[in-house]
Amino acid sequence: MSATVSAAPRRVALVNLADDQGAGEAAVLKLREGLSAEAKLAAIPRGDLSRALESKLAAISATGVQLNKVRGLFVAARKAKAKFSYAAALSKLGDAETILLRLTPSPRVNALLAETNFQAGLVYAADSKTTNALSAFRTVRRLNPKRAKLDASRYAPSIVALYARAASAPIGNSQTKVTTTYDGATIYLDGRKIGKAPITIALSPGIHYIVATFKGHRPSGRRLELRAGSSPATGLRLRSLRVDEKAHVLRRGLLNRGRFLQLGRDVARLAQVDAVIIVSGSKKSMAAALYDTRSDIVGTWRSFASSTVTAMLAPLKPLPQLVFPDRRFIVPGPPKVTKKWHELRWVRVSGGVAAVAVTLIAISVGLDTTTKMTQPGGLGF
Repeated sequence: MSATVSAAPRRVALVNLADDQGAGEAAVLKLREGLSAEAKLAAIPRGDLSRALESKLAAISATGVQLNKVRGLFVAARKAKAKFSYAAALSKLGDAETILLRLTPSPRVNALLAETNFQAGLVYAADSKTTNALSAFRTVRRLNPKRAKLDASRYAPSIVALYARAASAPIGNSQTKVTTTYDGATIYLDGRKIGKAPITIALSPGIHYIVATFKGHRPSGRRLELRAGSSPATGLRLRSLRVDEKAHVLRRGLLNRGRFLQLGRDVARLAQVDAVIIVSGSKKSMAAALYDTRSDIVGTWRSFASSTVTAMLAPLKPLPQLVFPDRRFIVPGPPKVTKKWHELRWVRVSGGVAAVAVTLIAISVGLDTTTKMTQPGGLGF
């Protein structure tokens, strides 16, 4: 009788990093079908995580989608302003600001945040709210110092003059202490990285933007409108991304960068799998490589044109398990006896040969009667 050791199937994730995302998705589907036929391999279940890793990526990133929404809100705000619906215009610009404060600061995000304030300044000026317009224009200058003056051919003289007045900084000082859900989160002030949380920041009066970022979490930002001498506390709550959101960000971040080993490690850790199959290449030369946590390497790239799916999956299959017999049913063999040295056969044979040789010598000496005991050469000399 014997006891059979049965190992659980090895979990495998598939990642589509192909230049042609549609062709990559089709290649991943072939590999998934191949995995379904293997008893000792199992692809991660279909769902949000598998779609984030395998499906065709959109032409623009999630951040790009949000930036396009912001541009659409600018258009809506200008239309509302043209109809003298100033409250509606400011509401659209407020929505744009909210979206931008949920994104990681970058030159594009910062430029759009400056444009949000510029459009707000135009609305306030049209509504005869000069103080608010000045504050908005000062924020534009702080966010985008290169925008030093306006084109007089595009804007009314009153707007050009008001924007020029915004060059003078407000008098006074203020500060805020920034705390976040996690100490060590990166803090941005008006689009520029300034340090890690918790941190106390000295600020000029007016509008400022504080944003915190932390790996694996959604950015969190807040608009501050400070008066001279004020020192409010700023607490930012960081929310964790879902697993599929992390996978999507990871995949897009490494697309076309060739960092396959890093991708394999990160995906294996994120999806909690034993191996990762990476699909890459163009539509005409699609190939796949295997990252195995056992070896921590990315194996040889195998072309779909010259290799079968079975051959591609072969390196992932576990080694055959040894089957050990139940020791209770083992019949012991004869005990191993260790002989003493003088009982060994070669010792006994050598001893017998030596004895025979000595006997023959003694007989030959005894038969030589001519040799005298007292003569030179005799045994007694």
